[in-house]
Amino acid sequence: MKYLVLLLLPVGFIISEKPLAEKITDNLQKKNWVEADRDLATYLKDNPEKAWAWSSRCWALENLNRYDEAATLAREGLKKWPAETKLRSALGRVLLKKAETLPAENALPFLKEAAELDPREYTAFALARAYRNAGNFAEALLLMEKGTAQYPESKNFRDGLPFTRYQFFKNLRAKADKPGIRAQIEIAQKQLIDGKTYDQYYYKLILRFGLRELADRKFFESIYANLFAAYPNEPALYDDYGFQLYANFRIHDKADKMLRETAISWRRKAYEMYWKDRPLPKPVTGLGFPLKGRAIIWSEFGGSAMTHNGFSQYCYDFAAVDERRNIAKPGSKRTQNSDYFMFGKPAYAVADGEVTGLISGFPDNEPGGFAGDANTITIKHRGFLSFYAHMKDKGTVVREGQKVRKGDLLGYVGNSGMSSESHLHFCINADSKDDITLPFQFVPASIEKKDGTKRRSSAFYKEDDVVIFE
Repeated sequence: MKYLVLLLLPVGFIISEKPLAEKITDNLQKKNWVEADRDLATYLKDNPEKAWAWSSRCWALENLNRYDEAATLAREGLKKWPAETKLRSALGRVLLKKAETLPAENALPFLKEAAELDPREYTAFALARAYRNAGNFAEALLLMEKGTAQYPESKNFRDGLPFTRYQFFKNLRAKADKPGIRAQIEIAQKQLIDGKTYDQYYYKLILRFGLRELADRKFFESIYANLFAAYPNEPALYDDYGFQLYANFRIHDKADKMLRETAISWRRKAYEMYWKDRPLPKPVTGLGFPLKGRAIIWSEFGGSAMTHNGFSQYCYDFAAVDERRNIAKPGSKRTQNSDYFMFGKPAYAVADGEVTGLISGFPDNEPGGFAGDANTITIKHRGFLSFYAHMKDKGTVVREGQKVRKGDLLGYVGNSGMSSESHLHFCINADSKDDITLPFQFVPASIEKKDGTKRRSSAFYKEDDVVIFE
């Protein structure tokens, strides 16, 4: 009997250990992190040389958001087993998770160490993104380029690189670094061509703002010549060329009537190309009014303005007027925005929707001025988008992501962007990747023609109509 007891004792110890290890494994698989952590703490007291238990407890602590404890445990384990892959990976994951709770500048040391310990696609991307968020765009761009080469199938790097390049470009633009801007334009052009699609938003923005900054007509034409060679049948390219041709040089007072007419012709060609093999769009109807009171139509659909042709054909320009059709207070010198009836007028949602785009922070031009960047509001509705441009600086009262109802106040009209006198540029856009406008009609309103005749209608407005929004 004595010998039997002695034989059974080791087996008893083995049996007493095995159930706890199995229980730990079961809890980890079922994601019962509290129970797993408790049992692992007990297990490690008696089994400090079990490396798997160290990494497993790090995993449990990580999922309990106890990042500092997990990091301390992993570091202690790595003193025992410096090359233990699972512990290195566990520490890398924990440092990444902790970094994502911190501001970018504070996160960088954790992410650098995580990238060394656990070189994975997402860790590398998170480090590049943190540099970008901290404002170190040059380092962020280098890491994004490296990550794109190392992980060619990564969506994170594929989407992150163009945005990071744009942020780097914006920094160069803020410094008025013209050689740097020129280099980024050439890179963006190459990316647009090599990417086999013209639908690359941030590279097009670099072209748009970079070419505007340089105002070099010869360079402008050479960039677009290369793009036309790559995309001879791309309507959006024709539309962009027409818009930029006039806008870029108008800002620098280098545009004339002939240039404007040339720009309009390119934009009209883009419109014809786009709708050639598509059914023409049906009007969006029954919209509420974006304004209240009397407003004159400065530009109608496809009218005489460059900004109301091509992909932007279906837009109106509204300016508030008095009973005599004056856009400014009688007797005023029209040298201040406050002289104009439109400046500071409230703008309203034309239908229920959600604010999906806000651009703000740009100053209002003084009357007669002109700038490239406007304050705008974009609202997503069911099947279409509404777009309000030239809003007042600090005049927006909604936030991105906010739900709005038809008739809700959105903000106040100003004179920002490509606007020399206060007015509202209003469009309806297709809810698609193509930034193209759709015809639309408001609910019936009183329309006053230039000859004084009046009628109530929801028909398309014409230039010089005065609409009385109720």
